[in-house]
Amino acid sequence: MPQSITPPKFSLPKIVYNTVAMVGWSANYPYLAGAEIIDPAYHVQKVTTPGTSGSTPPTFNDSGGSISEPLPPPSAAVLSYTAGGSLAAETCYVKVTYVNGSGETTPSPEANIAVPASNFLIVQSPPAESPTTGWNVYASTRSGAEVLQNSTPIPIGTNWTQSAALATTGAAPPSSNTAAGLTWTDQGSAATQTLYFQYPPTHVPAYTYEATRHDNVASSGVRESLLERIDSFLEFQMDWIINGADLSAWNSFMEYALSGGAFDFYPDQTSSSFTRMLLEDAKWSAAYKSPGFFSFSARFRTEVPWP
Repeated sequence: MPQSITPPKFSLPKIVYNTVAMVGWSANYPYLAGAEIIDPAYHVQKVTTPGTSGSTPPTFNDSGGSISEPLPPPSAAVLSYTAGGSLAAETCYVKVTYVNGSGETTPSPEANIAVPASNFLIVQSPPAESPTTGWNVYASTRSGAEVLQNSTPIPIGTNWTQSAALATTGAAPPSSNTAAGLTWTDQGSAATQTLYFQYPPTHVPAYTYEATRHDNVASSGVRESLLERIDSFLEFQMDWIINGADLSAWNSFMEYALSGGAFDFYPDQTSSSFTRMLLEDAKWSAAYKSPGFFSFSARFRTEVPWP
């Protein structure tokens, strides 16, 4: 860089990223045994007991141990009836739970069905969900008053069929989930890399937003808009990249980012505040600037977390 030019005294950012592109945790996702993710502390977490993740991220064990997410409760039961017995017509209300070696889930949403006279209620088995060993039926002729109807957990895949009047006393559905499900085991800290900006970025807009929106303009001129989302971007230019270690560091980062890997952008190297971002560009070129220096522009998009 020419000695007569002094870079402006702006904050110097940094970028922290994994050396291997891995995805983070996803909600309501069926993880298989052996699957690996990166947690917020940049530790590799491995699935040691398969199952479906919950709706909120767990607190991972980053000390070499394991944590289990609660086994999700079943969906609302599928109900039917079959001819038999001499019971009067009644409306049956049903909730079901999963059972495994560690406990029982909270109940499914309530389902109901009008059962004609001289018929028995049938409750269809909920689908298999790892790690599940069985399921329980809670039923009543009054909404919200369901009690346990089976003496031992029913095997998954086996329906429950009423054989007498519904029990009216007994255990109510659990109020807390004691069934451990998907289990994550800490594999240690993932290899991370930190890219330190040697010079501050330039040509940085104050704000850059883009809407994904569908507009329909009527002949009267009235516009109807359907908004999907609004993305936030960071656009900048790097005017001076030094040949050598600086250029090599940027090249390593761009090889990672071009693969779709997310990274943490710190606007100030001394700050603990960062934004999780993705490289929006599908092409990167460090152009010749002057002897020993290169330049490029880039566009980062703020990552939208998995639902």
